[in-house]
Amino acid sequence: MDQIELSYDLYIGCARSNDIVHCRLNAQSGFLSKVSHLALPDVQKFGGTLPLAISPEGQHLYAACRGEPHAIHTFLIKNNGALVHQKTTNIEKNLAYIWASKYDDILYSASYVDHDISLYQIDNDHTIGKSPISANIGAHSHMFRSIKRDGQMFAFASSLGSDQICMWSAAPFIKHAALEQPDTTLQLAKGTGPRHIGFHPTLNFIYVIGELNGTITAIQYTQNKLTVQQEMLLSACLYNPRNDIAAADIHIRHDGQFLYASEKCSSTIDVFALNEKGAMSHVQTVQTEERPRSIALTRDSVFLIAAGQSSNHIACYAIHPHSGHLTFKSRLKVGKSPDWIELRPV
Repeated sequence: MDQIELSYDLYIGCARSNDIVHCRLNAQSGFLSKVSHLALPDVQKFGGTLPLAISPEGQHLYAACRGEPHAIHTFLIKNNGALVHQKTTNIEKNLAYIWASKYDDILYSASYVDHDISLYQIDNDHTIGKSPISANIGAHSHMFRSIKRDGQMFAFASSLGSDQICMWSAAPFIKHAALEQPDTTLQLAKGTGPRHIGFHPTLNFIYVIGELNGTITAIQYTQNKLTVQQEMLLSACLYNPRNDIAAADIHIRHDGQFLYASEKCSSTIDVFALNEKGAMSHVQTVQTEERPRSIALTRDSVFLIAAGQSSNHIACYAIHPHSGHLTFKSRLKVGKSPDWIELRPV
């Protein structure tokens, strides 16, 4: 990444205060500052979490209300980063995850409560269409998104309750107005609880964080096969009872050299080095905000942001370019129960 960023707009979903907090990250110092906050309109009951997704061009933000009524809110992002509410699309699903595709006009989503995944059309005005295409892939779906590798589209979904990873290997994954069955399904060990997936930027590898057993599973994928290559335990598993584990989020540095994973019960972030073949080795554990449900890397992988669901703060860490180690830079109080982070360069 040759471009030097001067600052980032951060958008923090805070479920218990029903708002999105707009913050600014100084990309030179790592200093965090609060700009404003905006409540979701017409919410009768707050949800447990507030999933967010930023559009590929960085000009729209989508927020999924898990309270009442269930809805996807579309916000226009102005040049100064301010949010302007554009539309509320009421939906039937309680969405735990959303992702705006950079490859087509689709919002990918997963519903933990409804046990399914869905595709929502993003209309010409960048708002969300009302009728999704949905499919049940197992209990407690938790993530669904696509990637492109060597010109080919793949999509992956996690089923936390069924301990499965599903893969589709042919776009657009839709036939006769229905979501096609996965091309491949990988059964993980019982009690893994696959939650979120990290994607290697160059290798055909995904890395799955197991919420229930605190594992990171490296999986190689081909056109029609998923193969487990390695499994590592988070450091929290070494000193916490196994039933006191709640692994949460996972991201991979843009150059594919380091992986970052959060665990809520110990309030830690683990750093793993990735070699040229995608193999993991543990290099660092840092204490962070209480219950870090969400972490995010800046586009240039210079900083990591962690959101503490129980501390009501976010924290910024500098990422060492060679060792991948995290160094604390600043923290900032935001709303209640911050659980999702989206960012864009200014």
